[in-house]
Amino acid sequence: MSDRERFVRTLTGKAIDRVPFMKIFGGTNAALPRWEEERPGIQDEIDDLLGFEGTYRGWAITPVNFGLSQVGEPITLEETDERVVQKWPDGTVKLRRNDGDYHGQTIEWPVKSRADWERIKARHLQADDPDRVPGNWRELVEEYRTRTYPLQLTHGASTASRGT
Repeated sequence: MSDRERFVRTLTGKAIDRVPFMKIFGGTNAALPRWEEERPGIQDEIDDLLGFEGTYRGWAITPVNFGLSQVGEPITLEETDERVVQKWPDGTVKLRRNDGDYHGQTIEWPVKSRADWERIKARHLQADDPDRVPGNWRELVEEYRTRTYPLQLTHGASTASRGT
C-alpha cells in the first residue's frame, strides 16, 4: 500500500495495513536550539531518526499561491533579540519571535475600510496572475497524476514566506 493509499483509506475509515506515521504538526519549535546544542545536525535528520514517512509533513504541497500575490518584501519596524516586527507592502504587520517558536502573529491587518479592500482586491487578488503557479505547472500536474504520496492543495502555501 502506498503512502497515498494509506492516507486516503485512513481518512475515509477503510482498512489499512498500518497507521500512517506522519509529522502532521511540526517544524521549528522552542526546543530545537537546545537539541542542536546537544546533538549538532539533528534538525536535518530528525525525521529519518523518528521514521516519519513522506516529504514535508508526510505529503507534498502544491506550489500554488492562493493568498495575496505580488506582495513584495517587508520593512522591518522593530528587531530585538526576542522578536522581529515587519510591515508588508499590503499593510499587514506581523510579529515573529526569535526563540525558535514558529508561530507568527498578525498584529495589524491591511483591510480597515472598504477602500482598503478595493485596493487589496485590485492589486493582490488577481486569479490570472502568472505568479500564482510555477512555470513548470503542467509537468507537476503530470507527476501528481501518478504520485504515491498525499498531496496538499492549501490556502496557506503562500503564507510560509510571510512569517506565519
